[in-house]
Amino acid sequence: MLGLSGLARMAIQRGQLHFAFEIASQGVDRVERSGSLPPISTAAYGELGVVYYHWYQIEQAHTHFQRAIQVSTLSGYSDAEIYYAVILSRLLQMEGDLEASAREIHRAVALMQVDARAQIRGEVISQQVRIYLAQNRVAAAERALQGEGFSHKGDFSIPDLAPDQKISEPDGLLYNSALRILLYQAQTRREPSSLRPGIELADRLIAETLRRQYIPIALETLLLRAQMHAVLGNDQANLANVVRALELAEPEGFITIFVEEGLPVAEALAVLVEQDQFGTVQPGYVENILATFSSPQPSAKKESAAVIEPLTDREMDVLRLMAEGLKYEEIAERLFISLNTVRSHVKAIYGKLNVNNRTKAIEMARQLRIL
Repeated sequence: MLGLSGLARMAIQRGQLHFAFEIASQGVDRVERSGSLPPISTAAYGELGVVYYHWYQIEQAHTHFQRAIQVSTLSGYSDAEIYYAVILSRLLQMEGDLEASAREIHRAVALMQVDARAQIRGEVISQQVRIYLAQNRVAAAERALQGEGFSHKGDFSIPDLAPDQKISEPDGLLYNSALRILLYQAQTRREPSSLRPGIELADRLIAETLRRQYIPIALETLLLRAQMHAVLGNDQANLANVVRALELAEPEGFITIFVEEGLPVAEALAVLVEQDQFGTVQPGYVENILATFSSPQPSAKKESAAVIEPLTDREMDVLRLMAEGLKYEEIAERLFISLNTVRSHVKAIYGKLNVNNRTKAIEMARQLRIL
């Protein structure tokens, strides 16, 4: 499981969504056949959730993230819940519900410990910046990056980036966040000249992330650079960057990364369709992305309430015996506990699963894949 999970994570970093899906699915299948939930299995469920999210298969993404949270909570880790809060925040932002989106990212910040993994910190800070800018709180967005060594006061400054320095995936998320702030400032202050250092940074980021095959980061940077060129009035460069992103994204079926950028990218895609300028990209792929922009967004609001409090080991023992059809007295005898203790466990099970009888408890447990 550890090997499969690590391989799937590396595949996602490099944008190899189909390979990641295959590997993570193998891990999940093994876990579910075994009937056990080792802590490392949370990663496999989470990685499937990430792949489904990139493919804009939102319901499947929710299902797998919720499963990852259940396993991670049992094992005492919070990474899955933090990442899911980031995903919910992104979905709610795409729906236009900034208030609910902000609540989710605040929840992620509250869950994130000081020693949280760099990857999780990068994801949380990146979404914080997106939300603050959507709320027109540019100062708050700048403060979110100050602790990471970025400054937008006076001359734009970033953590030292040597010509031969290797950029990690979390670094890429933070540098892209800095580019977002520059783009916002140029759009709102009508100062396109301020984008020059941003385009130079984007050029270096794209070259390095493509060299290291961090395709999701490169896609985001390309779409940001496209919008910068649009602000500068360079329409051809804008479209060329979007086409390059499409060429990189099409083999693995990325969709959500385009939708997250909103109207500017949708307008560029529409122009490409009208002018038939996709290069080697299949028109159907572009039309599929455009259709996603205009389709109703799957609601993220109801999903966050679906996460249940995990059952204890003893409650799981009782639940399994209930599913076998044993009566309370037989369960007590099998587990060497009193009848009143069985009743207490059953009450707790019903409360956690939000049901009121044995049949519904078993049905809900199977829906959640804990039976």
